[in-house]
Amino acid sequence: MMEREGRMRIRRHEFFEDFVAAATRILVELGISQAESALAASAMADHIASHWGGQNLNVPMDWRRALTQLELEIYNKFTGDNYDELARHYGISERTARRYIDRIRKRLAAAARRNQRDLFNNEHDDT
Repeated sequence: MMEREGRMRIRRHEFFEDFVAAATRILVELGISQAESALAASAMADHIASHWGGQNLNVPMDWRRALTQLELEIYNKFTGDNYDELARHYGISERTARRYIDRIRKRLAAAARRNQRDLFNNEHDDT
């Protein structure tokens, strides 16, 4: 039993370490300073620990984050050369606007490739 508790302690530590690192990285990408990002990420981890501590949660491995409304809205207003306008309008950096648009383009391209493979890998040949 003691060995299991030791493993769980290590896993919890790994989870929070990964969470803080990911949250810090994302906040820095959004234009927040490294120091402020690290503080905010630690506060988020503390919140999760205090509000969700003791719960048994299962996070499915196949879960994929859906495109956010903001990303879709920005993508739909993108004209090909208005990164700066979008950034000003949404209060984000131009780099973040580019990243959102690139992320959506990649997801759309991946979906198109999947659909294309489905079209050509059809098991039923009607000829």
